[in-house]
Amino acid sequence: MLNYRRNLVTLGITAVVTCNLLIASLRAQGPSVYHYPPSQSSHTWRGKGGSLVFSGRALHRAGDYVLFKTTKGFEITLPVKYLGQQDQQYLSYLAGEGPAPSAASTDPRPAPAGMTPVDEPDDRVPPDDFFGPSNEPEMASDDEDTSANIPDPTLAEQTFKQGQSVEVRQDDSWHQGNIAAVRPSNNTYFVQYKVAGIPKSRWVPATDLRPVGGTGPDPVDPFNLPSTTGGSTSAETKEVTIKSQSPVGYMVGPLKQGDKLKLSYISGKWKAWGRLATESPDAVNIGGGDKCRLAICEFRNETEVVTLTLVPAETSTRPFTWTAKQDYDHILLQINDNDNDFASNPASDVKYSLTIEKAD
Repeated sequence: MLNYRRNLVTLGITAVVTCNLLIASLRAQGPSVYHYPPSQSSHTWRGKGGSLVFSGRALHRAGDYVLFKTTKGFEITLPVKYLGQQDQQYLSYLAGEGPAPSAASTDPRPAPAGMTPVDEPDDRVPPDDFFGPSNEPEMASDDEDTSANIPDPTLAEQTFKQGQSVEVRQDDSWHQGNIAAVRPSNNTYFVQYKVAGIPKSRWVPATDLRPVGGTGPDPVDPFNLPSTTGGSTSAETKEVTIKSQSPVGYMVGPLKQGDKLKLSYISGKWKAWGRLATESPDAVNIGGGDKCRLAICEFRNETEVVTLTLVPAETSTRPFTWTAKQDYDHILLQINDNDNDFASNPASDVKYSLTIEKAD
């Protein structure tokens, strides 16, 4: 009898331990992915406060995020909490967790992305960057250069639709792209396009868009504006690779006073410690803080590397411009690894678009 009780106790302990290990294993795997029925009808999805409108289907949910595919073929990932209340209920309905909301839009015909704000009985209006970086001036510069991309107020009343082909203004030219999503609350559009073959995507105000082949103001070229100094500039743009395991990630070369570097992030991740390169230097929140930022440095006296400035986040949407305040013999780019043990960093690199504007 005693052995029987001991066996029961042992069996109970084993069951508890096994259950705890199973729970821990499931938690370690992260949020489970739920795939929504592929037979669902096209639905018009709206963000709280009319911040976003698009038509399409929900593909799957992982944790608090849902992947959608629009009727135009674009894929969009959004946090559930920023969808309207009826759309949250509709997601529950698709998952078999409740009835369809009475006012749900399930018209199989794709509904256009309208411009009418949606009033939600909820004060949690999405932040401006819930789908992507919020729209700000195209140029972020340490010397406050704001002469480029002066908007034309005559285009402010234009409206466009999701999936529409448009031309988007960036720097000194127009580029063809497509509207992936609409933000009716401030008449801005998430546009996907290419510049010199490099994919770009960002929120763009109506003042910087025009129909393909349509008329619109020519962009203001700051280098052709009247100059009080009589000087001129020449520019060269190229894609560069900055390595993480060398103090000279990329050698820019000599710069004269007044020369400018303009940097725009393209791709890649790195890290100043550990074994895995997991950090993007262009992210707003970055592991290790400034240790994983891109640094503009001077190689001084052939022995010392001096950091001149750090390149900020979000340059993929707002290129960063740095102006040389004096003459430099050797300017270089590197990961801001302040322990100087570059050889121990994970083997990886990042790519930036680099424009060098020479002041003649």
